[in-house]
Amino acid sequence: LFLDVTKHCYDNDAPAWKFDDANETRIIEEITQKETFIYNHEFSSIHERLRSDEEYKALWRGAVIARGLRKAVFEELGFTLSAGISTSKLVSKLSASLGKPNGQAITFIDDIPFFLEKTKIGKARHLGGALGKKVLNLLPANDDTMGAICRILTLNQLVTALGNDAGRQVWNFARGIDDEEVRETKRALTKSITAFKSFTIRSEEDVPKWIKLLATDLFARVKNDCSRNNRFPTMCNIQY
Repeated sequence: LFLDVTKHCYDNDAPAWKFDDANETRIIEEITQKETFIYNHEFSSIHERLRSDEEYKALWRGAVIARGLRKAVFEELGFTLSAGISTSKLVSKLSASLGKPNGQAITFIDDIPFFLEKTKIGKARHLGGALGKKVLNLLPANDDTMGAICRILTLNQLVTALGNDAGRQVWNFARGIDDEEVRETKRALTKSITAFKSFTIRSEEDVPKWIKLLATDLFARVKNDCSRNNRFPTMCNIQY
């Protein structure tokens, strides 16, 4: 999911996260420093810039929000989350992979070109399917990153090969530009409701707890769906 917290992050009069204890804001920022991967930087190298650069400060406040949300979800449901923080949906989603499995990552605007230089085209939003394959066919065999699009292909080449809209979109994506707004998703009804948990090596004693958690979660969601959409499930699949 995507969240647009731009307005909140640039409002320095608003707390980055709600706390009963004012000192907890300082504590959470200290924890966030340890949990947040910063692409191409150590925290110490950007410490002064966080004090003076409004965009850096806003993205760091975004990291505090992300950390608070991840903490709240874990405390409520026991699920770990990864998060990506950046200036667009495209780069934020890519950044989230750097925070996996239970962390978060910021990519500041200055570092986006270096980040995309190492990002495979198929990993980017909207480029994992047919459009991405068309772009790859325009590039040499060993050049398969977003950065390669910038280095090798002109806007005219992209528009000629992909059409005006798609060509310009790919041109922008390769530079980390993604102006698509975050908006509520309204899709057709889903065909299935799934609850699952993947494990690293751990004690079998954890299994009953997770079976109960997943079953309770699944039951509640099915019940809500039945009430909202007047339909009922016809099959239950259990896999392990």
